[in-house]
Amino acid sequence: MPDNLYNLEAEQGLIGVCLQGGIEEAVASGVDGSWFYDLRHHQVYELLESMNQRGEDIEMTKVVYELRNRNLLDKIGGVEALTHWEDSAPTKHNGPYWLSELFVYRTRRQTKAKLENALAAISGASVGQIDEAISQIQTFALDLQDHVGKETNETFKETIPQIIDEIEERFNNKTTTPWGIGTGFSQLDDYLGGLKDGSLYIIAGRPGQGKTAMALSMARNILISGSPVALFSLEMSKKELGMRLMAAHADLDMKHVYRGTLS
Repeated sequence: MPDNLYNLEAEQGLIGVCLQGGIEEAVASGVDGSWFYDLRHHQVYELLESMNQRGEDIEMTKVVYELRNRNLLDKIGGVEALTHWEDSAPTKHNGPYWLSELFVYRTRRQTKAKLENALAAISGASVGQIDEAISQIQTFALDLQDHVGKETNETFKETIPQIIDEIEERFNNKTTTPWGIGTGFSQLDDYLGGLKDGSLYIIAGRPGQGKTAMALSMARNILISGSPVALFSLEMSKKELGMRLMAAHADLDMKHVYRGTLS
């Protein structure tokens, strides 16, 4: 495998951090076996992770004892290898540096493997199978984008000026929906302050109670206010949704629309 797909120094550095007691940061970052290219590093990390889960202190003597019991000590290079890896990290606080490095190499390996699998899958595949392969790649890309976004951290200190600017803007531009986009339902807007950016709202109710009608009314009101709306439905077709929106906009009873009894 090409050198640009793994970094053994970074793997050893992270193991060294864990051996010095810094494994909590690795666990919090979601580190698992896929982060390591070298099987020895993979095996040692899994052992350290299991010790941490059991609430045991990670000490060299205990690690050596556990590895010997699993017949892994000689396979990973003995005590000398563990000592060398521990020395690779000056302190247990070097975790963020090694984690950042390993995240890049792990992402490269996963992306390469995913694309190679997709190429193999579409060789001689039907249109439906190709569509499925593309869908899997899209899902992988979205998951990857989410993880990459989480790697970009911002301190609270950097966020404070943005908060102050937003407070001042709301003070100078008072509206009935100070937080976001109005739904057109005055009581709901008064309670929520409008639909906030980045928030999720769920309308729950039994079938036939008007959930879709309410959502469509919100969409219509938002469109009228000048904001765009994206509407996804797993139950109704575009034609049916469009018909209901048009009927609502024209103040028509859907019963007459369906029966064809319009005047």
